Amino acid sequence: GWLRPAGRGRYEVPATRVVPLLVVLTAAAP
Repeated sequence: GWLRPAGRGRYEVPATRVVPLLVVLTAAAP
C-alpha cells in the first residue's frame, strides 16, 4: 500500500514508494 499508519490519525508514505514516484513525475514533466 501507499499509506501506512504513522500515529494517531496520521499516515505517511514510505520512502520506497516516494522515490520512484518522484522519478516518474520528473521524467514525465515537460
